[in-house]
Amino acid sequence: MKQRSSSGLFLLELLLSILLFAASSAVCVRLFVESYLVSEKSDNLSHAVHISESLAACLQSSGNPEELSQYFPQILPFSDQTGASAWTLYYSEDWESLTDESEAAFQAILTLSGSEDNGNFPGTSAGPQSANIAIWDMNATETDNQTLYSLSFAFDSEKQEVTQ
Repeated sequence: MKQRSSSGLFLLELLLSILLFAASSAVCVRLFVESYLVSEKSDNLSHAVHISESLAACLQSSGNPEELSQYFPQILPFSDQTGASAWTLYYSEDWESLTDESEAAFQAILTLSGSEDNGNFPGTSAGPQSANIAIWDMNATETDNQTLYSLSFAFDSEKQEVTQ
């Protein structure tokens, strides 16, 4: 009889050890999944910042948004809801430039607005203008924030200066 009770305690101890190991494994798997998602988010943010800064630097150097196609051949005119001058770029999951949005995972939108004091039309005249570059995650759900990164700045197309 004593042999049965000691084997029962052994089985109980073994069962508890397996249960503890399974719980620890579940926590570890969850941590690995979360770290992967954070890493992917960080990688996307890094690309978004790089593209935004590149667009801003090109706009600064040329002073004319029409000349951006020299640096970004895939840039397309875009119709903004507010009527502002806008251009867009599409990118794949691997951040490769695309010519259309059919396979796009990310979208960069450059919007310009001229100085109302000078009567400038956005993107067409010299003088102070403001620009906004927004990078969107096109695969994000409605509950997620679709904007990965946004950069707003002002520049003077005559002096070719950018201020943030």
